[in-house]
Amino acid sequence: MIINSIGYNFCHDKNFRIERPQGLDEYLLLTIRSKAYFGPKSKKSEIEANSLVVFRKKTPQYFGASDDIYINDWISFDMSPEEEKVFGETIVFDKIIQSEDIGVCSEIIRLMQNEFYSSAIYKEELIHLYFQIIRKKLDKMFGSFELKTKYYNELLSIRTDIHNNPWKKHSVKALAAKISISESYFQHLYKEYFGVSPIADEINSRVEYSKHLLSSSNYSVREISEMLNYSCDTQYMKQFKTVTRMTPREYRKSFFSKIK
Repeated sequence: MIINSIGYNFCHDKNFRIERPQGLDEYLLLTIRSKAYFGPKSKKSEIEANSLVVFRKKTPQYFGASDDIYINDWISFDMSPEEEKVFGETIVFDKIIQSEDIGVCSEIIRLMQNEFYSSAIYKEELIHLYFQIIRKKLDKMFGSFELKTKYYNELLSIRTDIHNNPWKKHSVKALAAKISISESYFQHLYKEYFGVSPIADEINSRVEYSKHLLSSSNYSVREISEMLNYSCDTQYMKQFKTVTRMTPREYRKSFFSKIK
């Protein structure tokens, strides 16, 4: 991997445009931090701020300002065919994506640029360490992009069922089978997308529903436990207290004391 040039926070006016029908003889990682357009005139599309693309060598490049100001950062680099193969295993070349991590990449590019134009003894090592951090961020961003396009609807449907039917028991094995993937991969995808494991999500769903019953009905703790298909009252009360830090009875008492 050879870093050829680095640019941070380059600003241009509304007339800025790049047209490279033959692309470049190097790879280009581009972060676009303002509204812009992407593609040639016949296929031009608007893109939002905080977008990113990694251009492959020779890929035609068309982009520019679609607002009063255009801001971007970049890293141009070369790599061997073997390195490109590894790079392409997790990153989709020539595809625009958006992510909350673009700002982090931009800040790392700023640090890389400082080193690139310095005379520090260890600058090459630092530049490549920074680039490895960006690689990790890219893996995450493109991984999340692929998850969204491939499994989002299926996962959202499963999660909706869990939330709408808190009395139903769901095994990870059965949920994973619904979308024909392994249990471990299902749990990884679910946590990656929703920030919580499927088991924890199911417990939270049950607790939220039981809070509704405790505050809107006269059902006893035992009756609520049975309605939610717990094996025993103790298991229900333990899970409820773990999530809320109160027993069901304490929650009910606290709720009604607040509305008096």
